[in-house]
Parts: sequence; structure tokens; C-alpha cells
Amino acid sequence: MQENFVDQGMVADRHRTYEEFVAFETMIAHHDLAAAKQRMAHSLAVMNVVDAALADAGIKLG
Repeated sequence: MQENFVDQGMVADRHRTYEEFVAFETMIAHHDLAAAKQRMAHSLAVMNVVDAALADAGIKLG
């Protein structure tokens, strides 16, 4: 039997990315392009760090 309970603000049977998907759905529903651009800029910044770290370590992918 799986219980559905709230523990520290999270529902136990939800996937760990549930809140992120809800945020995406809200952005889409409200046509929030500013939030979408902000998240894309953050993703690009993160990937730039990843690329630099891989290059610095001499790791080639693909």
C-alpha cells in the first residue's frame, strides 16, 4: 500500500521534478516569455561551465 502524505511540503509519491514541470506549465499557460528566457539563459550559463570543465579536464564526449 502506497501512502500519499505530505512531508516537509512535498508529496511522497511525486517525481522529484514535479514542481519544475508545474512551473513550465505555468509559464506556457501564461505566455511568460521573460521567465522562459531567464531559464534558458541559466541553462546556457550552466552548459558553458560544463563545457569549460570538460575541456579543462581533457574530456571529449561523442
